[in-house]
Amino acid sequence: MNKEDAQKWLDYQKGDVKPTRHKLKTVVYSDNAINQEVCFELDGFHVKFIPLERNHISKQQVGEYMPAFFCEVISESKVHRGGNLFDISESLDRIMPWLGFDYELSMAFQEWAEYEGAWIECVAAAGNISMLSSHSEIPKKNIHVILKACEEISRRTDNRAKKAIHIRKKLQEAIRLEKISKRYSYLSYYNVIEIISDDLSSTGTCPSGNKVAEEIAKFKLALKGSQKIKIYYLLKAIENNFEIDKCILLADTRNKLAHAEVKIEHERFELCKCLAFWAAENFVQYLEKI
Repeated sequence: MNKEDAQKWLDYQKGDVKPTRHKLKTVVYSDNAINQEVCFELDGFHVKFIPLERNHISKQQVGEYMPAFFCEVISESKVHRGGNLFDISESLDRIMPWLGFDYELSMAFQEWAEYEGAWIECVAAAGNISMLSSHSEIPKKNIHVILKACEEISRRTDNRAKKAIHIRKKLQEAIRLEKISKRYSYLSYYNVIEIISDDLSSTGTCPSGNKVAEEIAKFKLALKGSQKIKIYYLLKAIENNFEIDKCILLADTRNKLAHAEVKIEHERFELCKCLAFWAAENFVQYLEKI
């Protein structure tokens, strides 16, 4: 922070002048890096992921993760939560689960406040991250569509809207559990599938127009039936390219894991994860339209 900015910042503080916007920037530590800048628009936040310069890559870690990219968040005063990294954490929690990324933050960050249309650096905290997958571009092409749907839904107060936000948190939970316990991670991903199947069945929702799915919903068979029926109904209710026979077997693994510690085949774990993300993405996009 240069002397000129320091003096301006102090003068505004003494005069109790409130900034119009706030800007925070920090390094995000993750097992996934990006090589292309990408921006996201959330309610009250403008978020930018910025690739790290090559000379920034180091052996420094936070937890298990290495430095992956910069995150810069510009927040409106109405949503700004004071100092520290609250705005960045809030933004990352809305974005990262949909990308399938986990993350950690250190205590170091830069902060600016906007006064009279100009950014002035503030006094910010300074303090004190495995294999790193680097992506030349954001790996999920429809991420902006998903986030837009989530932001629209988050403004609502109905139970299905609350359920959609809960599903995002379940995805984040499952991602973080992957490195701790594959068992509990699998069960969390599976729970997403189960929640969405039950919701669609209980409300008679069948976007695909499939007659079999409509009959299952009509008589509440997926709600009353086995885990296999829940998956079968979900795959019939929404158009997809999954192999039903393989997906149905996810229910067997779920039942075994719920009652005992068993080894999970890598292929089955990845299929459960893929199905959970597919179901969640379709669910939020469907809810946005109703």
